[in-house]
Amino acid sequence: MSSELDKKLAQADGYLARFKRETLGHLIDGKSVAGQGEVFDNHSPVDGQLLGRVASGTEAEVAAACESARDAFGTWRALDGSERRRLLHL
Repeated sequence: MSSELDKKLAQADGYLARFKRETLGHLIDGKSVAGQGEVFDNHSPVDGQLLGRVASGTEAEVAAACESARDAFGTWRALDGSERRRLLHL
């Protein structure tokens, strides 16, 4: 395997380990939000293994996320693909 692939796999393993320790919440308007909705299990589509737990969003959290996305859309739309990729894969 290439060193770049090894690096990405190790990074993914770190995210999955955190996901097993902590309930996954939301990112709303650039801020981490724990999520106040019902918590559910998230399983791997590959083997059914439990990956972690996820908090559902409440109506207010979903509304806040939609408002934030709507406000950011103009700026996001103006970015070229390489810049969007960079931001999504920080």
